[in-house]
Amino acid sequence: MNVLVLRTNVDSPYKLWIVNWLLNKIPGITRWTVDQEDRDRVLRIETVESIDERTVSLLLNVYGLECEDLT
Repeated sequence: MNVLVLRTNVDSPYKLWIVNWLLNKIPGITRWTVDQEDRDRVLRIETVESIDERTVSLLLNVYGLECEDLT
């Protein structure tokens, strides 16, 4: 299992809905969460396939969401 941890701007129910709609369509993602209490709005994704941060970031960026690797 791989785990991706990303900083986002998911700060509303609508943005969370977009993340849900997008990530649930990607095969290989087994679980994901967004910590909306954290100042970085951390998106944590568990995968069984090799999906990288860049792919997820680009996908979310297309829909107006900011997403970057949390270092």
